[in-house]
Amino acid sequence: MSKDYGAGAPAVADVSLDVAPGEFMTFLGPSGSGKTTTLNMIAGFVAPTAGAIRLGDQDVSAMPPHRRGIGMVFQHYALFPHMTVAQNIAYPLRQRGVAAAERERRVAEALEMVGLDGYGDRRPAQLSGGQQQRVALARALVFRPPLLLMDEPLGALDRRLREKLQTEIRRIHHELGVTLVYVTHDQDEALMLSDRIAVFADGRVVQVGTPDELYERPASRFVAEFLGDSNVFTGELGAGVLRLPDGSALRMPTNGRSAGRATVVVRPERMRLVTDPASPTGHNGLPGQVVDVHYLGTARKVEVRVGERSVLVHEPVGAATGAAPGDRVVVSWSAADCVLVEGAG
Repeated sequence: MSKDYGAGAPAVADVSLDVAPGEFMTFLGPSGSGKTTTLNMIAGFVAPTAGAIRLGDQDVSAMPPHRRGIGMVFQHYALFPHMTVAQNIAYPLRQRGVAAAERERRVAEALEMVGLDGYGDRRPAQLSGGQQQRVALARALVFRPPLLLMDEPLGALDRRLREKLQTEIRRIHHELGVTLVYVTHDQDEALMLSDRIAVFADGRVVQVGTPDELYERPASRFVAEFLGDSNVFTGELGAGVLRLPDGSALRMPTNGRSAGRATVVVRPERMRLVTDPASPTGHNGLPGQVVDVHYLGTARKVEVRVGERSVLVHEPVGAATGAAPGDRVVVSWSAADCVLVEGAG
C-alpha cells in the first residue's frame, strides 16, 4: 500500500507486509520514515492512496476505524479525565453493548492483567504516567481485539519505567496470543520485544526479519548503522580481500559476491584489542591508538584511531584489556565476522 499527500515524495511507497496471527511485529525507523503513517492506515485513520488492507480474509480498506475491531494504544494515553479507571476500561465494552455484569467481570480481569487491582475507582490524574499507560493498554485489550496497534506507547516514560513496561507488554502478548503491531524508533526496544521487525526508511520497508537476522545479517548499510553500533569499511573487493583506500587489506568471506566496490560491516563486540601485531590465521588486524574509553556497566566501549578513521570495540568488563587513551593496540577480528551489505558509500 502507498500514501501520497501530493507534495514531494510519498509518505509511504509500496509497503507490502504479512503479519502472522499471534505475531509481535515492530515497525522501526527514524522520524518521517513512514512507520506511523502505515500504522494509521491499518487502523483506518488514514486512507491509502493505493493498495489494500486485509484483516484475515476481509478487505477493510474502506471500513471506518470503529468497525475494524482493532485495539489501539497511543503514546499520550488518550484517557477520559472525567471517568474513573474502571469506566475508561469499560468504555469499549459499553460501545459494543456488553451487559453490565460481563463488563464488570472483564474490567476486573483487565485490571489484574496489567497489575492495577484496586485502582478502578481512581481518576487518570491520580495515576503516574506508567499507570496511565497500563490503563490505556487494558482498555485496548478488554474487548479482545484480534489485532492490537501500539504507536510509540512508551516514548514519554523514563528509561527505568519504560524497561519495566516492555517486559509487561511482552508478558501480556505471550499470555493472550494477540497479534500486535508496534511502532518505535528505539532500536533496543524493537530488539527486545519483537518476533519480527520491519525497518522503514524514506517511506519504504528496507528489510524485514527477526531481531537476530537484522542485527547479525543486515542487508544494507542503513540497517546496520540504525540497529546498534557498527564499524563500516568500504573498498575494492577481490579474491576474498577488501582493499581499503589506505592500502590495508581485510580478509573476508565473499559469499559469491563478484569483485568491485563493496561495503563491509563489523559489529564492535566482534572485535578485540591485542598487543601482538601478528593476528591469528583467518583474522584481520589493524594497528591504531586508543582515543577514548567509555564504561557501560557490562562492557567498555573503546574508540581506536586507525589511520584516518575511528573504530569502536566493545570489550566485556570481565575480559577487558585495560587499554587506556594513548595506548598502541591492534584491533583484531575474524574474517567470518565481516558482513557484506548494500550501500557502498
